[in-house]
Amino acid sequence: METTAYYQEKTRRILEKYGPGPRVHYHLGVYEEGVQGAQQLDLLQRQITQGQEDMMAVASECWGVPSSLRGKRVLDVGAGLGGASLWMAGHKGAQVDALVQCREHGEIIRGFAALSGLGEQIGICVGDAHETPCVGLAQYDAVMAMESPCYLDRWVWMQHLSRLLREDGVIWIEDVFLTESASTEAKSFFDRYWKTDIGTIQSYLLSAKAAGFAVEIRDITEKTMPFWSLSAEWIRLAYAREKEEKKRACLSRSLDAALFHLDGWRSQQFCIALLALRRA
Repeated sequence: METTAYYQEKTRRILEKYGPGPRVHYHLGVYEEGVQGAQQLDLLQRQITQGQEDMMAVASECWGVPSSLRGKRVLDVGAGLGGASLWMAGHKGAQVDALVQCREHGEIIRGFAALSGLGEQIGICVGDAHETPCVGLAQYDAVMAMESPCYLDRWVWMQHLSRLLREDGVIWIEDVFLTESASTEAKSFFDRYWKTDIGTIQSYLLSAKAAGFAVEIRDITEKTMPFWSLSAEWIRLAYAREKEEKKRACLSRSLDAALFHLDGWRSQQFCIALLALRRA
């Protein structure tokens, strides 16, 4: 319930920073080394969102996603406002069920899908990722999770996915992980700010093995580091334009968080990896 309220409150801010859509992503982007942020808010926003789009292409290649998923059914866990769902439907032809906790987010995704001409390829599920009550067993060819597993009980979730997936099904994960050198403060700040339970890659591997999956891993931390510098610059520009004190205070907290994460990336306390899980 706490996570649901958290996302409902953030919806407006997500749209302001990563919108206007119809593909609105709520995950990190990938960028070339040395990328310089634009000095205009709208141009900087385009840089950020293009990196998020590029993340989908990079992740798709690393996961080994086929050029076409027509006739395949994909579950997008923690779909946010549907950016990844619409990308998989539009670029790969998949039939995608977007799983969200907030009914409001489901309606937004439905509207974006209609705008994209993908209304018939996008289904909406509202519920708990540990249960996914709207589907039966062995229904999915793939499950995709973009920075949502850090919110979940991975042991329970992966056991559940083993029942949802068809025999040759695959799980695609992009997430933030603690490194072995991470400080207690790094985990505490991350979990407090994002309302998560961030873990190490090793903890994911143990959960996957217990559920009968073998894991392929690709580290892409370096490509994601510029996201935080671009994000910090966007926040600074937005703060300079904002007149309402409450929103300025919120932007100030966001800037502190972006700089904390940038430092955490540079000091190798966090890493970003792409995981592909297949039955062992």
